[in-house]
Amino acid sequence: MGVVDDAIALRNRLISEEGTAVPEEFSGISKTKIAEVLQRIDRKTPDMVDAVFALLDTRSNWFSKAPIGAAFKDGAATAHVGAHIGILQRGQNTKPDR
Repeated sequence: MGVVDDAIALRNRLISEEGTAVPEEFSGISKTKIAEVLQRIDRKTPDMVDAVFALLDTRSNWFSKAPIGAAFKDGAATAHVGAHIGILQRGQNTKPDR
């Protein structure tokens, strides 16, 4: 399985177990707060907000070669962040391009 398939399987499992693929906040920080900060530095776009939010994800890492105990934020590659945005956050079955 590739990154997209892994993320789709994870999304389905999270929705089944927790009712949602992503919580309202990671580490006490919401997308609203991220958007406010990015607006101040003139970097606010939907993709940027979602990418920062993904990089705050402290849940278990779903990469195939991740060290035991590693969180998503500990080693997300561009493809993983894209899958987090497109599949987990936006509910699509694909990830956005870079």
